[in-house]
Amino acid sequence: MIDTPKGLVSPTTATERVAASMAKRKKSERNFQLLGRSAIAVALAFLVVLFFSIHIIAGRGFFEHVSVLKFLRVSRDSFNITSR
Repeated sequence: MIDTPKGLVSPTTATERVAASMAKRKKSERNFQLLGRSAIAVALAFLVVLFFSIHIIAGRGFFEHVSVLKFLRVSRDSFNITSR
């Protein structure tokens, strides 16, 4: 064993501590990346739901608008109303 000054650790002890801290760091990094990917997946899911709901609402509004236009056209024709 190598003699070390007071307050310092031996190289083998330092290597063991660094290896242990690196394993903990890698685990933390993996968890952080998983959390980030999960957040992106949730955001994309909300975006899909938002676009789908806009599509459904807009589709209903479009068909209501078309049916009103058809009704107005029929009403105008039945009452012989001409547009200016």
